Amino acid sequence: MNTTLPEFCYQAAEAALEKKAEKVLILDVRAICDYTRYIMICHGEVPPQIHAIVDAIRDRLDRTLHLHHMEGYETARWVILDYYDFVIHVFDEDTRYYYNLEDLWVDAPHWWFREDGSPLIMLPTGAASNEEHP
Repeated sequence: MNTTLPEFCYQAAEAALEKKAEKVLILDVRAICDYTRYIMICHGEVPPQIHAIVDAIRDRLDRTLHLHHMEGYETARWVILDYYDFVIHVFDEDTRYYYNLEDLWVDAPHWWFREDGSPLIMLPTGAASNEEHP
């Protein structure tokens, strides 16, 4: 199993963390999804922060990837950025936990990103690199 992510995933996670996004998670869904290869999920606390997270991700990724579609920016409860091979969900905390997308993809390898940007890899079997997710 591949235990690395493409550079654009790290760039998106880093951009989100720079704006204090919380519980940044990237899922490798290549083996179980037919519309994208990677999914990122994170959340912010208030609409201005969510806008800042989305703007930072776009500033970083629009240099190398083509944004196909964005939805939800106005309300800032659930913003979706669709880069075809990479779909990013930026939520407010209540909406994130209400929809709980992480549970839809339990069979995908998970990369949880710590505040310092270092990833913690969790394989679908539940085995992690000696730690639990944040």
